[in-house]
Amino acid sequence: MQRSADPMPASPRALRLRLADGEPANARDAIAPAVLRSWERTQRAGLRPADRALFAPTPSTLACRRLEDEHRALIDCATPDMQRLHRSLGSPNWVVLLANARGTVVGSVGHERAAVRELREPLRIGKDLREESIGTNAPACVLTEGLSTSVIGAEHYLDELQHYACAAAPIRGPGGDLVGVLDATGWQVHPERELLRRVTLSARSIENRLLHALPGVAILQLHHDERLLGTPMEGLLAVDGGGRLVALNGMAARMLKRPGLQPGGLALPDLLPDDATALMAQHARAGTSPRFVRAADGTGLFARWNGVPSPTKATKARPPLPPALPPLDGDLPLHAQLERALRVVEHGLPVLVQGETGVGKEVFARHLHHHARGEAPFIAVNCSALPEGLIESELFGYVDGAFTGARRGGAAGKLAQAQGGTLFLDEIGDMPLALQTRLLRVLQERAFVPIGGHRNVPLDLLVVAATHRDVPALVKAGDFREDLYYRLAGYVVHLPALRERGDLRGLIERELQRIDPQAQLAEATWQRLLAQRWPGNLRQLVQTLRAAVALCDDPGRVLQPCDLPALCEHAGAAAEPLGLAPPAASSFTEVKRHAIEAALARHHGNVSAVARELKLSRTTVYALLQRRGPRP
Repeated sequence: MQRSADPMPASPRALRLRLADGEPANARDAIAPAVLRSWERTQRAGLRPADRALFAPTPSTLACRRLEDEHRALIDCATPDMQRLHRSLGSPNWVVLLANARGTVVGSVGHERAAVRELREPLRIGKDLREESIGTNAPACVLTEGLSTSVIGAEHYLDELQHYACAAAPIRGPGGDLVGVLDATGWQVHPERELLRRVTLSARSIENRLLHALPGVAILQLHHDERLLGTPMEGLLAVDGGGRLVALNGMAARMLKRPGLQPGGLALPDLLPDDATALMAQHARAGTSPRFVRAADGTGLFARWNGVPSPTKATKARPPLPPALPPLDGDLPLHAQLERALRVVEHGLPVLVQGETGVGKEVFARHLHHHARGEAPFIAVNCSALPEGLIESELFGYVDGAFTGARRGGAAGKLAQAQGGTLFLDEIGDMPLALQTRLLRVLQERAFVPIGGHRNVPLDLLVVAATHRDVPALVKAGDFREDLYYRLAGYVVHLPALRERGDLRGLIERELQRIDPQAQLAEATWQRLLAQRWPGNLRQLVQTLRAAVALCDDPGRVLQPCDLPALCEHAGAAAEPLGLAPPAASSFTEVKRHAIEAALARHHGNVSAVARELKLSRTTVYALLQRRGPRP
């Protein structure tokens, strides 16, 4: 006997209509329980799917200003994370909303620049997001359920919301009470799987800022993993001068295995009995190295007094992007990497940028510096270009009379020059082992001693390292210290090769406009450029376009394939000329330079390998390459 097929689950819209007509929901229908409960509450509030409520008038301008004034502390703490979250979404079809505990929008980022009126007009300050106002939506579910929630498309109760997607997370104050909701809402978008997690992490970061903003307390950071101190995943204890607990976040309660913990009457010895005395001795020294401690139940944790910038510092306006710094906004994955790295560095962690030669590691680092440290110094050190005998004095500096030939009065090293800003350690994979040991100590103690000196100099800087080499492989081979690698790799960014980027055509257009705004590319030229593998990546592309502009004789500035210089594919591939053959070498120096360029292509840009093959020093290789013009 043939079994009949199970009936197909009803669509969300059909289920909503059935529910509105008084029919019970069926458990087999694929609707999240939280959404189904929200539908039922919305129905009890008297709304029908066909009702229109989204474009209802919002309060007057004066009333909106009063809302902002009433919630100023929450808005100030939330704004940096809202801006970062909105930038990471990478589309004008998203807005980020901040609602208070009553479901009223008190802050909004992106609605004024939104691509459609459906985001610009209804999602302003003063909008009521409660279920009884506009039916099922993520912020409304959070207000009732207290948990992070996403509501996509037809999961909304009202038909007019079917083209929206939203993900929201609760924001709890230092006392544990719900003080607001963070939400990301998009119009006709397909949310990525990680959206709800990203919104939730942003909400946790806001909660941490609220706790940091408490007056008269010191903040003790906790985590099982030392590298996650200073991130939204850390636990926080707010302690007064006498060691009494004033407040804590939910992560701290979970790490201490005391869920629902309330601070009333508790002191630090109640939570960390064996280590409270030693920790209180460091009470006034924010930013000290993490200390391994044990909770009352024996759980091991790393603890450190707060060294995180205050919310007021984080909300300062950043200076405009320097004209010489190429924008990153053409490549959304790259932009998203920048946003994630920014979140990390603003909590004091170092960043390691990895990628092939020429992908723009220094450009990425400068963007990171610009957004995190503004107009403070950006000091770059090429760890492979400096002779081993000089790199230590270049990095640490020296005092008067430190060694024979030392400059009178001493000299400030790169560490001192970078104070308050960013130290960029390029080609960190080529740093000598002896110097790696000293650098590790600097990163651990956040202080250094100049050569010939006797006093520690405290450090306040962001450390960004970069390399094209496989550092874990170097660690395995014993050529790079494992402990230094984990110190530098607080967050690892992998920059894609030019051939892997999805915005190559747009990137070529932008670079060509920067070089010559009047220049255009013939279709055949486009085909040649897009077909290349670009072993030298962005640097090679820019140099190719510069050469093509210089060689173009067309009065209309249309670049033809014959204007393109020769390019060589990477190792193992034969040279595939794009146009002109390499010019005849006019000197022995030119012969060496061409040999170096060919070797660079064979070794994927590895300068050390090129130097070994040609039996030249790395300094000589760099010196000869410098003569072909400035790096892009």
